[in-house]
Amino acid sequence: MNKMIFIQDINNYEHEKHQEMVQSWLRDWNMDPQVTQYFPEYGLIIPDVCCLFLYETNSKTCFLEGFLSNKHQDKAKVNEGLDLIGDVLIKQAQEKGYKLIAGYTQRPVVADRTIKHGFQVSNKPYYFFSKLLNGDK
Repeated sequence: MNKMIFIQDINNYEHEKHQEMVQSWLRDWNMDPQVTQYFPEYGLIIPDVCCLFLYETNSKTCFLEGFLSNKHQDKAKVNEGLDLIGDVLIKQAQEKGYKLIAGYTQRPVVADRTIKHGFQVSNKPYYFFSKLLNGDK
């Protein structure tokens, strides 16, 4: 039986500490592992499971990007982990005063995940997703 994921399983992404692990995930998904050099300063990771990043700006908009996972990890655990990290990052974006959180993807599964978390999503071939924060209209 797989262990449930809890908030205390989430760590801040530290490039030096987590880069090798995440690069191996990228290779497993046939993606360029060198993209880790472009990750922002802030992201969250559940080691051996998944990670997600918050790209901060000097405006009222931030971006949710880098939905990455361990291809060899249990799919239910990855889904649970990405949902939990996403919820934490959305809450932190609100606490930091951002009014809009957005992102884009080519992957329908990522677009579907964002819809589940209240984002509005445009149509393909690129899915742009956004969500107003702090109750703004």
